[in-house]
Amino acid sequence: MAKMRSKRVPKAPTQPRAKRVKAASTFSPLPGPETYPTKKKIAFVMGNGDCAQLGLGEDCLKRKKPMPIRSLEDKNIVYIATACLHNVAITEDGKVYSWGCNDHGALGRTTNESDEYVPGLVEGLDGVKIIKAVCGGNITLVLSEEGRVYAAGTFKTEEGSFLGFSPELARQQQKKFVPLKYLERTRIVDIGAGSNHALALSQDGLVYSWGLGDHSQLGRRISTRRPDSWIYADKVAGLSGIKKIACAAYHNFAIDGDKNVYTWGLNNMFQCGLNVEGDIQYPTIIEFFEDKNVEQIAAGEHHSVFLLENGDVYTVGRGDAGQLGIGSLPVNSDIEPETKEVEAKVQDHKDGEKANGTSKSTKTAVSIPRRVSGLPPCKSIASGDFHTLALSRDGKVYTWGSGITYALGNGRSISEDDDTGADELVPYELTGQKIIGVEIVSIGGGSQHSLLLGIQDRTETNS
Repeated sequence: MAKMRSKRVPKAPTQPRAKRVKAASTFSPLPGPETYPTKKKIAFVMGNGDCAQLGLGEDCLKRKKPMPIRSLEDKNIVYIATACLHNVAITEDGKVYSWGCNDHGALGRTTNESDEYVPGLVEGLDGVKIIKAVCGGNITLVLSEEGRVYAAGTFKTEEGSFLGFSPELARQQQKKFVPLKYLERTRIVDIGAGSNHALALSQDGLVYSWGLGDHSQLGRRISTRRPDSWIYADKVAGLSGIKKIACAAYHNFAIDGDKNVYTWGLNNMFQCGLNVEGDIQYPTIIEFFEDKNVEQIAAGEHHSVFLLENGDVYTVGRGDAGQLGIGSLPVNSDIEPETKEVEAKVQDHKDGEKANGTSKSTKTAVSIPRRVSGLPPCKSIASGDFHTLALSRDGKVYTWGSGITYALGNGRSISEDDDTGADELVPYELTGQKIIGVEIVSIGGGSQHSLLLGIQDRTETNS
């Protein structure tokens, strides 16, 4: 029989201990988006609006050229975010408007069907100043100036069941924004959202991931004993000193202070920028970019885009819809060994839908990053699921890739008898009557549409 330990009774102190009073926490607000105080801000949209993502009302479901979202013109918008089938806009004073598909609560507000077609103020953020937002497949994350993260919507499994996005809200849809308590232990300075996973970058350079991890997109070991461990935010393995993050549908990137570029997640179309087979389980350096000083990364469903400090743009991954911007991709291993045909679980881009992993088809992909020619030096990039956007330093917008939903703004049909939009295999310089005299300052891409933010002198009109 085991011996029982007697409890040790502590002696009473001879005099009461003074209570330690915690100093009031102070912080410098995180920098917000540029406000352009003397300019008029205008959000523009182009593409297909079958799921309310244009924000132009129920009667406007297609725009072949950029169209201003009139209901936002008096809101002083300074930041836009889009992905998949919904959008978010942030005002100068930190209020958030959303529109688009709200099937699973991603808009962060209660809607009827008609409400989704026009921007509306979200719920749950009263008294909170928001400085950044990101949109995922069925989720929206926002970041406050204090470094707190709030979320609405849900993550879904590949089979379509709800995963939730936090331990408190497992298996649920959240139709208004709530704080993510498990991230409150550290100050967050950046966020990213994929199809059904998310990333957060802390002030001390650590990256946290949570959500669905079936393609290694969480970049860390998942406990088999706890099926719900996916929705607990935890540190991505092996990363420190990180300055920037980028989230794609099923893969991710991070850039550290030495300009090393790390990647992990789904690599079935070489979208991670690594010429290897299979998923990338943990963060791995992309050696191709070791001496190129990558400034920004954007990524779609199966392709990725890299902006260098010198303004050059590189792309890699799936390219059969033209999303790489490097022209047609004939498979000729003697001439271009990095161009390959890949049999993968992907949806044809002409479906205009997300990949569901239920069917296989052969697609063309590039396994080594290629520079996009025909572009002037650029200052920003963005990506939709199957198309890409770039903003040049002189304020011009270039688009390329799948144009079937007119997300490229090229206004061009595949034929006189077929109103389906035409693809662009190389960069197309965006034009349009509504953007004449407007300086575009921000760009974004969704599944079937694109979003722009422009500024102009208040004395000018854009009728």
